Parts: sequence; C-alpha cells; structure tokens
Amino acid sequence: MKKIYGLIVMGLLSLGDTHYSLTAAEEQTVSDTDAFIAAVRNGNTKTVNKMLASGSVDLNAVHSYGYSPLMVAAGKGYGAIVDALINAGAEVDKQNNQGKTALMLAVAGGHVSVMETLIQAGADVNKMDPKGVTLLMIAARRGDVAVVDTLIKARADVNKVVTTDSGLTPLMIAATEGHGAVVNALIKAGADPDKENLANPLTFTALIIVVQKHDRGDMVRMLIFAGADPLKKNSKGKSALDIADHTMKKVIEEAVKERDLSRALNHKLKSEPEVLGDVMQGMPAALRGLVAEYVEAPFGQHSKARAAKEKKETEKAVREQQESAQPGQEKRKEGVEDATAPVSRCVGSLCSWLSGKVYKKE
Repeated sequence: MKKIYGLIVMGLLSLGDTHYSLTAAEEQTVSDTDAFIAAVRNGNTKTVNKMLASGSVDLNAVHSYGYSPLMVAAGKGYGAIVDALINAGAEVDKQNNQGKTALMLAVAGGHVSVMETLIQAGADVNKMDPKGVTLLMIAARRGDVAVVDTLIKARADVNKVVTTDSGLTPLMIAATEGHGAVVNALIKAGADPDKENLANPLTFTALIIVVQKHDRGDMVRMLIFAGADPLKKNSKGKSALDIADHTMKKVIEEAVKERDLSRALNHKLKSEPEVLGDVMQGMPAALRGLVAEYVEAPFGQHSKARAAKEKKETEKAVREQQESAQPGQEKRKEGVEDATAPVSRCVGSLCSWLSGKVYKKE
C-alpha cells in the first residue's frame, strides 16, 4: 500500500514541477525587459491605460520566460488591467514557454473575478499544459472551492485524466490532498467516483486513496453514496475494504447499507407516491422535513413552505442529536456540506422508520 501512496505523490509532484506563479527571478526579468510589462506587473493601471491609448505597445509581446502582459496581470489578480488588455485585443489563450496561460495563472492565484473575465472572453477552461495538467486539476490541488465551482460552471471536464504516467483525475487529486469540499463539488458535478488511474501500472480509485491516506469518514461516505464500489480491486487485488482498518471498515459497511436502503426507499416512494401520503399521517414532525429533503420530488399535499419550516425543525433536532453523540462516534466535519448530507441525516431515523411503515403495507 505504501507503493500506492508513493505513486500518488509522484503524480502530484509531476503537477508541481511546473510553477503556476512568477518566481522572483522571472518577475525581475519582466521588470527589466519591458516597460509596459513592468507597469502591468506593478499594477499601475493609469500607466497601462496611457500606454495602451498611445498604440505603441505590443499587447502580446513576451519577455524571456514567455509571459505576456495578460499573463502577468492575471497571475497578480489585477482585474482592471486584465479588462483593459482584453478590451484592447490581448490573446487570452496565449501560452508561455512552459505552456501556462493567463487563466492557469489566475486559477493558481485563486483570482475568481479575473477567471470569470477571462472565461467570458473565451479562455479555454479545458486547456492543458504540456504535462497534460488541466485547470481543474490545479484548482483541485489548491482546495479552493470557489475556483473549482467557477470552472465547473464554465463546463470544465471533471473526469479529465492527467496525460502522464500518474493518470490522476481532479477527484483523485482532491482526495489525495484531503479537500473534502472539493471532492463534494466534483461529485455533484458528475465526477466518476469509480474511475481508475489506468495510465499507471498500479491502479487505484479515489476511494482507495481516501482509505489509504486519510482518516476521513465524511469523504468515504461522499464517494460511496456517489456510487464508489468499496470492493473494486486495484491491480494488486486489493480493494478499499481490504486495506481499511477496523474503524474504517465499519464506516464503509454502514455507508453501503445506508446507500442501498436509501435507493430502495426512493424507488418505492417514487413508484408508489400514495404510500408516502399514508405513512406521513403518523410520522413525527421532525421527520417530515427530512422526507421533503430526501425524496427528490414532492408527494401528496406536502407543500414546499411547510417542508422548509419542518426542515429547520429537523436541522435543530439533528444538531442536538450530534451534540449528544456518544464519545468515539464520528461527527460530520463542520463546513463541509457533503453530497450525502440529506440521506446521512435521515438514515438512522427516517429510513428505519419509513422502511418499517412502507414495507409493512405490502
């Protein structure tokens, strides 16, 4: 298993070989080489606009490292200058000597507003550098959910694979770095939780990575509820369940049971909506809010307004239940609203209650 982690690290190191920001030496070269690029680098909007108005500057000129004025402004997060350069006709997808684009530099810097400007101007959100690294992979490694969401909204490919020996996907990268919120965002956007790094002789999935590297039950649950198979084996014949310790095995087994039960109940309630109307008459008020959140479509006379009110009551009850949890019980990490949250909250109470009521009527 150490070999798996070693290969993952090597894959991430290959991403890190290319720096997505200016080094001190590069910045100095920019400053010394061209007055216009130097003005951009220093964020001197007034000087930049004046030089643009003069018509005497080459918008796509580069210094010795291949950085254009737009790349420098994007990497620094200078929105006003980025706007001015784009309006003046700067080439948005121009690449420097290492294959970096202005959008790659903005992503690496976490400059969301600049990213949006570049994307609106036509920047390619699926552009790869010479190593096959995409923008979403850079964002996944950084762990910045706002950046990831911006790329997803612009239809970045969530299942793209690094075209090197590592074969990592954005989801695998986020899982390796322990960025639960990014894992959640990628899953919601359709990332394949069972995709393997087939470019590497030793295969693994995002779930195997999480089980191997992190003690993160929340991420394991996200992946399993999204469809990850804990019995899927790598090229060495080991699955996530095989390599999990005793505690994590319990998390995996419980998540699988909850997922399967939730799917069965959802199918039952969708195919026979009258069942829900019958059982809701005797359902505790706190659980009715969970029904509205859990079932994907409204049933019977359960209005959205009432559902919202009951959802608040339910969340309060859930918080109180979590606070009184027994020592050693895992609590969902704060700040990470995972893709399984509605089902996770209801399975212990709602699903068991519903399963008894629903199937009792057959």
